Amino acid sequence: MRILYAAVLLLFIAAVVIFCAQNLTGVSVAFLGWKLSLPIALLFLLVYLLGMFSGWMPIALRHFYGPGQVMPDDPPLTESGGAQIELGFDIV
Repeated sequence: MRILYAAVLLLFIAAVVIFCAQNLTGVSVAFLGWKLSLPIALLFLLVYLLGMFSGWMPIALRHFYGPGQVMPDDPPLTESGGAQIELGFDIV
């Protein structure tokens, strides 16, 4: 089974190398007034890393604050477990 995993990994790495070799032409990317000119393969790598980072953030925040803790901007919880919200006026 290890040989199969190694073969699949080598095929994947070969496909990535071939993709990078065939996509060296530059593309222009504009975002919020910034303009970049970079190879398509590098753009895909940056988008992939950005996706990894954004997918990791909720997990990291949950680990940092813990499963039962509230975030700093959340309203305090009452004894029944609901959030206590100040409305600024009385409801009759």
